[in-house]
Amino acid sequence: MKKIAALLLALFTVLSLTLVGCGSKDEEEILGKWQWDMDLADYIMKLVGMDETDNDSKLNIPIILEFKSDGNYEMSVDEAQFETNYNNFLGSFKAVMIDFMYDSMIEALGEEGKGMSREELSEAYKEEAGVTIEDYIDNVMEENMNFDVVKDSMKDANTTGKYKVDGNIIDLDSDRCTFEINGDKMTLDTEDVDDLPEFMTFPATLIRK
Repeated sequence: MKKIAALLLALFTVLSLTLVGCGSKDEEEILGKWQWDMDLADYIMKLVGMDETDNDSKLNIPIILEFKSDGNYEMSVDEAQFETNYNNFLGSFKAVMIDFMYDSMIEALGEEGKGMSREELSEAYKEEAGVTIEDYIDNVMEENMNFDVVKDSMKDANTTGKYKVDGNIIDLDSDRCTFEINGDKMTLDTEDVDDLPEFMTFPATLIRK
């Protein structure tokens, strides 16, 4: 589960290098703050080898991108909203992990396991490990997935710099990105940016704040 903290650090580092290289057809249209809710839930489930499990939870990271009239931008994460989203995700994630542990025990025990209740399985696990399955999951998540574990990585998403609009494109460090704005919705595409990590999917939608 320590991979999850590393993932978030990688995400914020990539954002600081990539997201800011994007633009709009009309420079005045993009002025102000925009929010991109990037959902990492599916990627995290895949990261821990549980992408085949039923899970409809979300882990939205609220990325705030502000374009200023002086040609500067600021990018940051809404920390308070992200903490709420993260803790909500952990609640769903814990339930999935507990189900996974019980299913794994039943599979390991074979026919004997199929006839055991969860209480019996948990007691059997406790005899071997010294803690119940639920307590084990709680301990692992507290050690590796507490919000404080990932909080420091968010500072890598807090960046400032300059942008320049050319039609519907901004060029920044050889990255070409396009915007299409309809009312308070901005569609962002980065088809010409190479080597984007799997968790960054485009086109993306940003909403004006």
